[in-house]
Amino acid sequence: MINDKTFAAGQYTIERTPGMADSPSLLLLREVKGGNSIVFDSTKTATREAAKTSELIFDNIDGTYFLAEIWVKGSTSSNDIPMTRRQRVMMARRPVQHVVISSDTGF
Repeated sequence: MINDKTFAAGQYTIERTPGMADSPSLLLLREVKGGNSIVFDSTKTATREAAKTSELIFDNIDGTYFLAEIWVKGSTSSNDIPMTRRQRVMMARRPVQHVVISSDTGF
């Protein structure tokens, strides 16, 4: 789930938006087959060390997966996805499990 929009399990790409004037924190999630997509904003968080792998980190709250962080191999910053109101309400009532999906690719 991103910005309260639900996506079915499947294969997706995440890339920076194609416009040169767009913010580097503005990202595009697109379904490989089917065409569902969303443009969403993120905040950059700097780190001291470069990421060893690309990772998507989800917050699993009662079976609902919210995309929380995106790490790109070789990058010294992450893209953090702001929490929605719904996510904050759910987190207050249920435990959160962090789920990490790793890849050896980047943007």
